[in-house]
Amino acid sequence: MNLDIPLHREAWRVLRGYPPGSRTEEVCRAVLWRRDMEHVREILREELQNVKIQQPAEEPVQDTASDDRVMDFLRSLQEGADFI
Repeated sequence: MNLDIPLHREAWRVLRGYPPGSRTEEVCRAVLWRRDMEHVREILREELQNVKIQQPAEEPVQDTASDDRVMDFLRSLQEGADFI
């Protein structure tokens, strides 16, 4: 390990957080985890090749004039107006 190399220095900083005697085991776990993640990525790439993604349908443009009329009607009900 060369602590002048930033990657080595950062790895050593992390490894010092583990108790002596368990550091080799942690390195082994990290190596195996990375191998497993690469395998998962490979599976995902293969499966996603067959996936078709559809764009959502555009929502229709709403008539804001009718919305305004509805809001006016609701306001008039709150104010006690008589439409009859």
